[in-house]
Amino acid sequence: MVKERIWFENFVSSTGEVFLVGKDSKVKSYGIGNVKAKNVYKGIDIKIGNVIYAPDLRYNPISLTTLMSKGFKCVSKFDSMQIIDKHGNVVTKAFKRNNRLEIDLKPLNEYNIECNLVENPNDSYEIWHKRLCHLNQQYMLQMKSVIDFNLNSNFQCDSYDLGKITRKFHPPITNDQSNDVLELIHADLCGPVHVESLGGSKYFLIIVDGYSGMYFSFFLKSKTEVLSTFEKFKAKYENLRDKKRLRTDNGLEFLNKEMNAYLNKFGIMHEKTIPYNAESNGKAERTIRVTVEQARIALYESNLPLNFWAEAVAYSTHVSNLTPHKGKAKLPIEIWESKTPKLSYLKVFGSLAYFHVPKVKRKKLQMPGKCGIMLGYARERRGYRIYDIEQKCVIEERAVKFNESVKGCKYLNNSPENLWEIDTLINNEDVNDKLKAKSVHLDSNPGSADAPLDEIISKISRPLGSTKERSEEINQKCILEIEQDLLNHGVRRSERLKEMKNANIVEIPKDYFEAQSNPNWPNWKTAMEDG
Repeated sequence: MVKERIWFENFVSSTGEVFLVGKDSKVKSYGIGNVKAKNVYKGIDIKIGNVIYAPDLRYNPISLTTLMSKGFKCVSKFDSMQIIDKHGNVVTKAFKRNNRLEIDLKPLNEYNIECNLVENPNDSYEIWHKRLCHLNQQYMLQMKSVIDFNLNSNFQCDSYDLGKITRKFHPPITNDQSNDVLELIHADLCGPVHVESLGGSKYFLIIVDGYSGMYFSFFLKSKTEVLSTFEKFKAKYENLRDKKRLRTDNGLEFLNKEMNAYLNKFGIMHEKTIPYNAESNGKAERTIRVTVEQARIALYESNLPLNFWAEAVAYSTHVSNLTPHKGKAKLPIEIWESKTPKLSYLKVFGSLAYFHVPKVKRKKLQMPGKCGIMLGYARERRGYRIYDIEQKCVIEERAVKFNESVKGCKYLNNSPENLWEIDTLINNEDVNDKLKAKSVHLDSNPGSADAPLDEIISKISRPLGSTKERSEEINQKCILEIEQDLLNHGVRRSERLKEMKNANIVEIPKDYFEAQSNPNWPNWKTAMEDG
């Protein structure tokens, strides 16, 4: 039996239980297959058949009685044991270590770590469900033509149920509103996220191609980066088609002189939603909702802290382009690239990864590999995005091995500040809609901004695991950012905000006589009498 999936050459998924030594001692098994390994003692390759895969084992045991039933002879000595075949040849040797006999074997896959090129045939339904961002069963069935897995109709995913429980019904769009790739694109901005990403981003911009359904996600540190991000998107894909229409809501990040000038320069028609009708930009709104749901589930399932949210969003975007969309006969990537995708490279978000360290970046006696965490897929090259636990940074690497049954978070030293409630990952969506709908009237009636701004402030929640002072510091920072964003667009400052800010700078009298001379003496006197 072995506990690592990397050992297997051929593998068949099946679930069961294996009884070990001891009363009621047993572990779950998830398949059986043939193992091909390198015999370190003899320097040759060996093959072992009918090996059970049980990831909960502490080590990889081999049965001596099974070896003897196959015709092998086991000869014990003081500190070792020889295993001899029927022809009298010593096949290998087991040495006494840690109060047990150990055979030095290494998986052959360790010598072929370009694993993004290696296909894993017939992986389990559960593994593919996680690789595809917790796809529902209906769409999983549609994916059978592209990937091979054993259907499990009784499978239930707690993370999926928790993440989808609040999802509301959206009326389907019965007709395509575009006839070609990039003829109509939808865009929407989501944020601010209360926790900065690993790269310092607080927003993400979603762009959706109306014809193919392809998603594109971009991460921004402020709303002012929307125009420059759209310029980069156009520059990258303008050789494919000429974009004709851009559909957005009435957010100030889209309604400004710079954006209007840019769209007019390139002859792009800007279609805006009717105020208080965010559903007019339904495709982008739905994409935001689905992407955030999938990111929440990925973070919850992986137990990674919330500053990994941008990586989870990028992972969700990538997988969404490879999975079915309602109303589309083909996968988005098939429409976009006119070819069927290969999905053997997909891995579970947050799983444990082993990546290769180049010789120039390590000393001679240092290990050639490191532990990391699978975060997604490189955008501009072929490879994976891996979080280097030791260096605390994200790298892109091709030479990677994965243990998808182990979560990489167990190697992180998480601090309490990262333990936020999942629902606080993104600002309340209803409040965001109110702010966007209200924004079209800000210039004509500055005072109207007070009510929605106060509503936003009241929705800011306290993170779990942080002190009251830390929570107040975060809330105050968010309040000032919202206030400054509105002031930049000529909006009158909220009277409630003025009172809150002034309350923070009131000086407390040092003694009774100083309190008497203070302009707020009546209030101080009342406070002393009440005390």
